[in-house]
Amino acid sequence: MPGETKISYEFGQFRLDITERKFLKNGETIPLSPKAFDTLAALVRKHGRLVTKNEILKEVWQDTFVEESNLSNNIYLLRKALGEDASGRSYIENVPRHGYRFVGDVQEGTGAGSKLLLHQHTRARIIVEEEEPETGLEEVHSSHVELPLTSPSLSISAGRTQNRTRRYAIASLLLVTFVSFSYWWVLRKPGSFGDGVMFHSIAVLPFKPIGAESRDEHLGLGMTDATITKLSSLQQFTVRPTSAIFKYTEQDYEALKVGRELGVDAVLEGTVQRVGGGVRVSVQLISIREGKPIWAEKFDERFTDIFIIQDAISAQVAQALRLKLTRDERSRLAKRYTDNLAAYQSYVRGNYFWSKRTEEGIRKAIQYFKQAIDMDTNYALAYAGLGDAYGIVGYYGYENIMKRAEAYEEAKAIATKALRLDEMIPEAHVVLALVKSEHDKDDVGADREYKLALALNPDSALANHRYGVFLLERGRVNEASIVSRKASELDPLSSVICANYCATLYFKREYDAAVKCSNRTFEISPDMPQALLILGLSQGQLGRHEEAIEVLKRFSVSTVVRGDRIESLRSLGYVYALAGQRTAAQNILTELDELSQHNGEALFSKALIYAGLGEMVKVFTVLEKRAPYWTEEPGGLRIDPRYDRIKADPRYAQLLKRHFASL
Repeated sequence: MPGETKISYEFGQFRLDITERKFLKNGETIPLSPKAFDTLAALVRKHGRLVTKNEILKEVWQDTFVEESNLSNNIYLLRKALGEDASGRSYIENVPRHGYRFVGDVQEGTGAGSKLLLHQHTRARIIVEEEEPETGLEEVHSSHVELPLTSPSLSISAGRTQNRTRRYAIASLLLVTFVSFSYWWVLRKPGSFGDGVMFHSIAVLPFKPIGAESRDEHLGLGMTDATITKLSSLQQFTVRPTSAIFKYTEQDYEALKVGRELGVDAVLEGTVQRVGGGVRVSVQLISIREGKPIWAEKFDERFTDIFIIQDAISAQVAQALRLKLTRDERSRLAKRYTDNLAAYQSYVRGNYFWSKRTEEGIRKAIQYFKQAIDMDTNYALAYAGLGDAYGIVGYYGYENIMKRAEAYEEAKAIATKALRLDEMIPEAHVVLALVKSEHDKDDVGADREYKLALALNPDSALANHRYGVFLLERGRVNEASIVSRKASELDPLSSVICANYCATLYFKREYDAAVKCSNRTFEISPDMPQALLILGLSQGQLGRHEEAIEVLKRFSVSTVVRGDRIESLRSLGYVYALAGQRTAAQNILTELDELSQHNGEALFSKALIYAGLGEMVKVFTVLEKRAPYWTEEPGGLRIDPRYDRIKADPRYAQLLKRHFASL
């Protein structure tokens, strides 16, 4: 247009010089590819206005056949170059399923011979785009007419004719207002994706490898784990833990079905493809309610720059969800625990085998965690993983790997090292809590470490689960129920976590709920031993003795491997006694007689069966033999409803007074 040649745009510390095709930050040139420069120019020229992907493709790639992923990749690179404005907002806003909007406050400079016009575009104004027509017809298209909401007057670029009619201006204003309101209304419908909060829970599914080069790298699982770790740090919604999605690693899952199984509002799924020295990652966020993708993106980088992709995925998911991040949250989202690719790959492998919890799996996990630490001696997450692996060795007694006491000491030393490197790692506090409770017998210290872990990450399924077990074993049933329930919600497909929650319901005397909970656990893991025990005990308390006996017989079969023989005999003998099957109960008492010569727990179990038979004299005869060996009132007597009859007898209070004057 004569007399008005645009030469530059300024926003914040940036200057986009159209004439010289330069992009500068604080006066220093930032290199951009021609396509990236043109993409940025297109967005800035139309600042404040929604620009569809097709508009940019037509303007920048109009003579080229191009995949949409190229545009996405350029947007991704531009966001990296621009960073955030002073308010912490990204300059390029993604409007899901619509396009992009440049939201910076732009100052637009004009060429010599024309008055300098500064456009300060903010969200408090409506922008009307128009173009000087070549004919006499007025046509809304693309120009610089600005309609401030605070003034009815028009500010028109120099060189424009001043014969615009008021009728046209009013019509334009009404049109834009109507369109803007309609667009706002669609996005703000309750429950819609543009509603701000949208989802309360998300699952990041294992990224599927494409092609032979991608198969043996644990690459997809690594991308998944990294994304889960980053998104979990935000604490603005619940993210299913890595342990909850491991089962899908080696199967051809269907995203919507998995999302329903995990009970989430949305799933993030992706693919990973290695080609030579490069890697392509494609991701999409799928709404379970709507049953379709609501955001998708592709990323292409060198394989050695895979951490850039991980950062970008997390950042763009947060942006797609329209999260309002604090400065601290943005810092956590961008945090990397290592920049060493080989160390990262070893850590991912270690995490995979750690999740199996088997002796062989833990052995391999230790090997890979050590490799990661050898390659990056400051890799705090790898130290935390190694510490927990040794903690599991101690807890499960995998003495072929290391003696129990030595394993606990090693776990403590390594977790302490992890916290010296990064005191914000909740997993390391969980390791210390396990060691303090199981090895050091320091319940106060263990309780403190669990609370520290949950303060750092309230949505840690591992911390909630282990704290629930800790509380239950110490008779703090109501507290245990709260954290165990949360653990089961965070990781609903873990049979161990779910069964532990069922146990808290039983100890709270909520027997019907415990039965339902146990049956739900069987949907995850048929004949899960702990769930069988809780189901049998709950049915016994409800008076369903025949059903309880059949379930506890199934539990008895599982104890041959698990080593819970005494619990099996105690539970079955007690229900036999309640059912009036005295001969069967007496047979179990005889078997316990043989075991009680070497096991005080067996003697204690006899008291329970005698109580079921109503032989209270024998109950207290047995307890008097065992009580001198107690250091405190047994936990079972404190919380197990099977012992309620014993505790109601006055002789029990007298027994405690004799042996524990302080009780």
